[in-house]
Amino acid sequence: MRYLVTGAQGFLGGQVVNALRAAGELVTATGRRPMDNVVCCDLSERRNVVRLVENISPDRIVHCAAHVPRTLEEYQDGSNAQASLRILDIVLSASTCPVVFISSMTVYGTPRHRPVVEQDAGDPTSAYGIAKWQGEQRLMVDGRPGLTVRIPGLFGPSRRNGLVYNVVNAFKYGQLPQLPLTSILWAAMHVDDAAESIVKLAALPIHQFEAINIGYHGVYSIEILRSLVCEIYGQQVDYEVKQPHFEFDLTRAESYDALPGCSFRDALVKFGKQI
Repeated sequence: MRYLVTGAQGFLGGQVVNALRAAGELVTATGRRPMDNVVCCDLSERRNVVRLVENISPDRIVHCAAHVPRTLEEYQDGSNAQASLRILDIVLSASTCPVVFISSMTVYGTPRHRPVVEQDAGDPTSAYGIAKWQGEQRLMVDGRPGLTVRIPGLFGPSRRNGLVYNVVNAFKYGQLPQLPLTSILWAAMHVDDAAESIVKLAALPIHQFEAINIGYHGVYSIEILRSLVCEIYGQQVDYEVKQPHFEFDLTRAESYDALPGCSFRDALVKFGKQI
């Protein structure tokens, strides 16, 4: 199967490309910067995307390209969110093959219960989440077979910032972590595990539109993150900010054997050894 992976120079897209190539798949990776084994293409220009699709005739597109927020404030950046949505519109208009669209837990907004099942989405509270939800709807009404894969926040060795890096790195070197002083709905996944799950899903026969959660089994919160890292490194740091809990229903992903074979704790241990 011939894959086109957009956003291949991004944090997730690059790992998806690596995982597909490791599985022996034929992959065309596209990004905005000149780079070995990456086709340079500005996805905001439709003629470029049309030419790219005509040249490679992909059997499947894994659409990772997006403006990903790096701070809480950037989640409310409507201009970046809408720019990401326009890129998806162009990709859909320039192609006819099945698309695997990388979405986000932010489409759930503030969940009313746990765990969240795929049907619970549709009430996002951030500009980023709204654009992801609108992107899912674009793919659904397009009529082609497609998957939307809802992921939590990502961490990994090449990302030297973010909450997980700050907490794990601080505990590893005997420092105090900087924990949020406000309440934040949060969940996370190692980028390698997310890429592995996405590649498994992308290889499935796709006959219709479907939304699928991926992540680790269990409940997430910033307090749970602190508690796990304290346990891993045998330290203790008090933290009194009450944080909300989040949990995915992973029944669909599990039925496709698309979940990583490790826990959130395992992923934190691995990450600690990588940094």
